Amino acid sequence: MQLAYRQQEYHETSDPILKEEHFFDRIEDKYVMNNEMLEPLLKKIDQRMLPSYNGNDVKYTLIESIYFDSLSLELYQHHLQDLPVRYKIRVRKYGPGGAWDNETLFWEIKTKELGKSKKVRFKINKDDLMLLTRGLPMKYSSDLLEMNANLGEEKLRKRLAKTQEVYNKLSPIPSMKIRYLRHAFELGETRVTIDNNIYSTYLLPRIKQKLRLNSNKEGAIINGEVFENKIIEMLDKFHRKDIVVMEVKYQGALPDWFNDILYEFELIKTSFSKYFYFISRVMLPR
Repeated sequence: MQLAYRQQEYHETSDPILKEEHFFDRIEDKYVMNNEMLEPLLKKIDQRMLPSYNGNDVKYTLIESIYFDSLSLELYQHHLQDLPVRYKIRVRKYGPGGAWDNETLFWEIKTKELGKSKKVRFKINKDDLMLLTRGLPMKYSSDLLEMNANLGEEKLRKRLAKTQEVYNKLSPIPSMKIRYLRHAFELGETRVTIDNNIYSTYLLPRIKQKLRLNSNKEGAIINGEVFENKIIEMLDKFHRKDIVVMEVKYQGALPDWFNDILYEFELIKTSFSKYFYFISRVMLPR
């Protein structure tokens, strides 16, 4: 079957941005590589999988995520301590083909437990984002339901309650903005995303000095030589300026042909979080 035909067939039957909501319970493997590997890897995957974009002419999607954390960076510290249950809280917007949709935002809370990721998300608007950035609770409304008509009232209320429960425990505020270009592919229960041109903006300058690692500094947010060594090890491992991050989400087992691609490109599964990486770079510039 020709790739062009498969692309058309996919685009006519799905909305990839909304479709992503179905991936609630999945295994998520990550691989970090050099930028020069991007084009040959994309070519190999494109021969096997369906492009996952919103529109026939779209070749990539820009993504911008605003991550939330507490003033003491509790979510960052949970990752640093390898807690069995960890969260990411973020607002995300998409730019299919580079054209931003500034009116459609997604409020997401992602939970990672025992190697599996679950994500609760729904659409919000700029007014909702303003409330969240001010530490105010987001409430159910007819406007919110209209934006999420595909979910229905019952499901929307449940998702709002779940996200608000985590939000209320932490009282988070915006801590980091991360923007990147994403190529996405899908086939059956397997989804592959490849992110490059990754940039970050730190959003908590008033506590920047406290973030500097110093095991002897009174009042430092992160304290302890073991944690400092762990951060240094991670930054040294991913010291490349233009890194590319591939995420493979699946249920069950990966197909043999994909394992062949991993072997061909000598890709080894690793633990990697964009948020953890870029906060660490603020804390300990290399």
